Amino acid sequence: MFNTLPTDSLTVSAVLISLFRGPFSISTAAKILGLSPSEVLFQLGGLVTSAVISVINEGEKGVMYDIHPRLRKYADSIKDDEKFCTAYLDDKGRFHQRFMSRIERSSKLIESDYVRAFQLFETD
Repeated sequence: MFNTLPTDSLTVSAVLISLFRGPFSISTAAKILGLSPSEVLFQLGGLVTSAVISVINEGEKGVMYDIHPRLRKYADSIKDDEKFCTAYLDDKGRFHQRFMSRIERSSKLIESDYVRAFQLFETD
């Protein structure tokens, strides 16, 4: 399916979406992909139309998307291709920053010294 995507930007977005290991929202995708919400909505719409991702929930948290596990496996296998490598590494860095900021915020709720909270996580 990746090879049949109509544009290179959709193909790159499909590979980058494989960073998500579960459902994701438009706002999360916008932060990770470094795009505006309207640009991400356009990209996600193209990926839904191409059956690369699907809308899985339209509940309280808004619209949630997810990629099919087999397609994620394929996207993971081609991420080292020079066509995707730079974009994938950039987005992986943004994903890491977002993940760590959430861990830090959660840690502060448990322990005011969030470094100590990390140590508590390790020992638990």
